[in-house]
Amino acid sequence: MLQLRPSEELYPRLDLAEGDRVLAVNGPNIVEGYIDADFRSGMELQQLKKETYDAIFAWFTDPDEEKAKEVVIHASRIAASGGSVWLIVPKKNSVENHKATGVLSDRLIPLAKKSGLNQKKTLGVGPHYYAIKMQKHG
Repeated sequence: MLQLRPSEELYPRLDLAEGDRVLAVNGPNIVEGYIDADFRSGMELQQLKKETYDAIFAWFTDPDEEKAKEVVIHASRIAASGGSVWLIVPKKNSVENHKATGVLSDRLIPLAKKSGLNQKKTLGVGPHYYAIKMQKHG
């Protein structure tokens, strides 16, 4: 299973504040037990009309690129102004060596930027995945 190693530094490391609304999409809730987060599938994002989240952790472990693009579009829509969408994607060499599956970042970052998000930073998430922080214009 993919996990961050949560610590007392988790909030600042993820640029979160106590009380921020957090959503995990299509994957394990990597902050469970440390940060209160909602969990939804990618299909459920379309149904969220009036809700916004300060941080969204979206997993792209399924190689279906069309579904991944829909998740990016809907996540950027429901991210709060100044909020972040974390794209959790496989490392290219891990996909090539059949150690991980999913949609690579080079397929998602241009769409995220087109959807009003700016790339801010990257963090490792286990040996085969990493998280890219994309921030919504505030």
